[in-house]
Amino acid sequence: MEITKSDVQKLIQVQKENTFLNHFIYAIKKDYKIHGNIEKHKINIWQKTSLTGSSYSVYSFEFDSENILTKVNDKLNPFAHFTQLLFPLFFFFPLLSTAFTDFLIKKFLVCISIFLILTFACYLLSRKIYLYNKKDQLIDFYHLINIKAKNNQLVKQRRSRILDLETEEKLENE
Repeated sequence: MEITKSDVQKLIQVQKENTFLNHFIYAIKKDYKIHGNIEKHKINIWQKTSLTGSSYSVYSFEFDSENILTKVNDKLNPFAHFTQLLFPLFFFFPLLSTAFTDFLIKKFLVCISIFLILTFACYLLSRKIYLYNKKDQLIDFYHLINIKAKNNQLVKQRRSRILDLETEEKLENE
């Protein structure tokens, strides 16, 4: 079964541009609807879950001139990229300030090393959440457009928590 542009357009519940500001607002709101924007040969969709927080994927569905799906890409949203850099800087700032105020080389190296290790741990945690959820979320999007998975592993997987009753009722009514 071929996936058309109109099939993917039906998934979008709220039209928003794929910008840093929109992802920032979406990340702080308690909104679990499917957001997206539609371009000529590309549709971007995203949805956060209670598990992902601000580390949710943005899926890009690319279409050919006949509006048939040719490619699906995913990437971390722009706000999550920003928080991966900014969060450790502010959260572990006392550690950095200690390293620079009392400049003893041994203390400086220890503080900087601990800062780098904690920053890397925060990055890994965010990345792990993103990778854990991206496959399930893409499968759920395919289920929403009634695509049958050919892979047995995908067929056996249960529908994940991102499918709420409102979305299921909407599909049943159509």
